[in-house]
Amino acid sequence: MTATPTTKPVEQQFHVRPLRAEDGEAAVAIEAISYPYLEPEHRLLASDVAIHARVFPEGSFAVVDADDTLWGMALGWRLDFDLERPLHVLDDVADESAHDPRGDWYYGLDITVHPAQRGQGLGGLLYEARRRLVRAENLRGILAGGMIPGYRAVMDTVDAPTYIIDVVEGRRTDPTLNFQLRQGFEVRGLLPGYVNGTAGGGIATFLVWENPDHRPT
Repeated sequence: MTATPTTKPVEQQFHVRPLRAEDGEAAVAIEAISYPYLEPEHRLLASDVAIHARVFPEGSFAVVDADDTLWGMALGWRLDFDLERPLHVLDDVADESAHDPRGDWYYGLDITVHPAQRGQGLGGLLYEARRRLVRAENLRGILAGGMIPGYRAVMDTVDAPTYIIDVVEGRRTDPTLNFQLRQGFEVRGLLPGYVNGTAGGGIATFLVWENPDHRPT
């Protein structure tokens, strides 16, 4: 895959469609090149893509070009969640058993864009697809455990809470967290040991985007 320079708006170059089982191998390749530090047990499999496409197709998104080449994807489940008890790890929400079709939150799992196409707005298209789903289904919002890859470089001298506060208040930059903040997420806490063997020692931020159009039922 190679990026093709163009001046067209991102919406004219790429579009979001449901992720399909046949996208599995391409999705695995994109995640492998994007997150080489993931331990094998946390790597996306083609069978995982097939499960998401079957169980929750409306919440599984692919961003593709005019030739239907896959350049990014976003996976997630619907579930109930107690914001007063936020501590959890990825394994608690990763597999099919976490999905509740009547749950009132969308939990964002994998969201990945191929490095060759980053900086063009593809991640924004995927996040907007998630927000459209949340609004259409009258969900309370989006939850996620957000990795902080920039923390690895300074973790020997700065603790994670200080690093996160510095990013939120603009004293540091983190490529992932800064993007999530621009997408309207708030950091509501820290998730120690969210994923083992990853950048930042497996620590994640607990991220929340509340649906401003939510109507309590």
